[in-house]
Amino acid sequence: MVNFTRAAAALALAATATAAPTNATTSLTWDVKDFDFHADYVFTTPAHQNSYGHVSFSLTSEKTGAVYSCGAQSSQIPDFFYDFNDFYPCSAPKGAVEGTESWASFKYNREDGKVTVRETLYAPDNKSITATGSTIVKTTCTDESTGPNPNWTIGQNYSERHIVCDKTDFTVTGTVSA
Repeated sequence: MVNFTRAAAALALAATATAAPTNATTSLTWDVKDFDFHADYVFTTPAHQNSYGHVSFSLTSEKTGAVYSCGAQSSQIPDFFYDFNDFYPCSAPKGAVEGTESWASFKYNREDGKVTVRETLYAPDNKSITATGSTIVKTTCTDESTGPNPNWTIGQNYSERHIVCDKTDFTVTGTVSA
């Protein structure tokens, strides 16, 4: 079943962008809800580390109303997510079939809090339009460590560090270059 409201919004955005002069831009926004970063640094032995960072959030496109589920896991210590990473894909909008209408992806740079969002919308004549935007998000986190365990034995964790950030909501503003 086609979501005509979403399809009409995508076509309207495409018409706006294609009707604009070649140096013009169209702005749009995305709402980010429940942005969640957390990380676990676990040494299962004094020499073996299992560490992962996780980020997840809900992304709503202002133009299409599409709601994406975005998330990623990384083991690139110490901050896990960096600006040089590739974009991580978000899942297809609710009610849409993968690969149709639109898709979104994101980057997160833990070092400075930069979140970059990219959304591609299908336009008439099999053309697509891509919008990109970014913002800096400030997270409030707790950072707790235990260990090292001086009486460590096999089967126990030698040391642990857990970072848990409060979920936060924010808006990302982006542009579509015509």
